[in-house]
Amino acid sequence: MYGTNPSQLTLGVMKLFFKRTADTKYYDIGSIRDSSFAYGVEVKEHASVLPSSTILARDKVVVISKSAAVRGIAEQLNADNLALVMGGATVTENTIALTGATNVSGGHIPLGETTAVEEVEVIGVHRFPDGYYLNLRFWRTNAAGAFELPFNQSDWVGYPIELKALADYDTHPTEPFGYLSIADTPFITGSGMVY
Repeated sequence: MYGTNPSQLTLGVMKLFFKRTADTKYYDIGSIRDSSFAYGVEVKEHASVLPSSTILARDKVVVISKSAAVRGIAEQLNADNLALVMGGATVTENTIALTGATNVSGGHIPLGETTAVEEVEVIGVHRFPDGYYLNLRFWRTNAAGAFELPFNQSDWVGYPIELKALADYDTHPTEPFGYLSIADTPFITGSGMVY
């Protein structure tokens, strides 16, 4: 697992899955390129005057906030993925099969809906070249930022997604955002877990 082979030093591709509260399985978001995991800690420094001096010295660092997010460019255009990145809009008729479409599924997504932004569980799985897995799990996330669907004649369809973790101190006090683990098995193990 700790090899020096250059191919083992890159993370490559991470597969992303999400599950709504009412779902029994995870949805495969499909092909994601340029995916990344971001974790941040914002701190504030405090300084006090040194005894018998006018010089300030840093004496304390306070954590103001912590954040976790997963980002990438989604390439599968379907109603469930679009609803997810648009904040959880209500999708109707999402089982329509569009004739001749290879990477598109039908559905109706209202714009400007007044419902609350949907929270979903997110799983990320990456397989290292040596067979180990990096598993990322956020208990609760929602889409962050503005959604943009570019129409570009010279490139594949791709739209940026950012899913920010929300703290769940009540159910998971020791890992409120979720966890990151390296293990010999993936968290998602088979088709019985994925729609």
